[in-house]
Amino acid sequence: MSRFTLKNRLGRVAASLTIGAALIAPQAATQVMAQEMAGPNTGNVSLTLGLDVVSQYYFRGFVQQDSGVIVQPYVDVAFSLLSDGEGAIGSVDLYGGAWNSFHGDKTSSVAGAATTSGNLYETDYYFGVAVGLLENWTVDLSYVAYTYDTGPGSTIEEIDVAISYDDSELFDGIPALNPYALFAFEIAQSGGTEDSYLELGIEPSFTIVESEDQPITLSIPVALGISLDDYYVDSTGSDETIGFLSIGAIFSTPLNFIPSEFGSWEATAGLVALLLNDDHVGFDDNGEDFQVIATFGLSMSY
Repeated sequence: MSRFTLKNRLGRVAASLTIGAALIAPQAATQVMAQEMAGPNTGNVSLTLGLDVVSQYYFRGFVQQDSGVIVQPYVDVAFSLLSDGEGAIGSVDLYGGAWNSFHGDKTSSVAGAATTSGNLYETDYYFGVAVGLLENWTVDLSYVAYTYDTGPGSTIEEIDVAISYDDSELFDGIPALNPYALFAFEIAQSGGTEDSYLELGIEPSFTIVESEDQPITLSIPVALGISLDDYYVDSTGSDETIGFLSIGAIFSTPLNFIPSEFGSWEATAGLVALLLNDDHVGFDDNGEDFQVIATFGLSMSY
């Protein structure tokens, strides 16, 4: 699963459910450490390919598409510069990739704008660096360009700062919450204002089927979208603090029948309940402030 979609999974409510990966519009859950090596790959470069299918596509509480077939493929490449450092800095990883959203219905629900060329609605490009600090902390700095095929100049550029904490060893016998905070600052937007956003979340997970061949894990990602500066506004232009709250139940299992020399494969499926603030503009063109979104994903890491 790509680092980008994991980091944005809840805000994006993409099949990375993410959380991203990880909400991302697309952006999780910020599992920003380097991808675990699988099979014969013991080097410092890792590759992740994935394909998500969702029943609806929301980005941080804004509806993008709520009908038809929605398919979201992505690719992520990571470079491990430091993996077992001593002292304050334990790891340093560079990464980059692309995320796409193809829609069977050729309109965007948010504005009814038809795409200009086929079924491609959105392509996002990103790159960044993730640094492991003091054993339990990770700080991720990334640049993201969101490009939309709804006319010339439909692009948003953003700087993201994600901070996550590994609390797996904090309390014995209690599942880790994996808390994170994501700060997003728009630095350029075609035809719009440059706003800022905060997402707070957790993602506890449990192994519900213990099996050497086919274990099943349940993750419960929870995220709250907050406007830091006019990210959510009402019809009068006044700032709305809260944009959405999402809670998911995502099941995942490794596909161990695929030989390890072909990478490490995983399948995910689940539901996400999305509670929207119906006062902010663009939350849902149908006027519904509660949605249940189905998601299915398939990914390969090498």
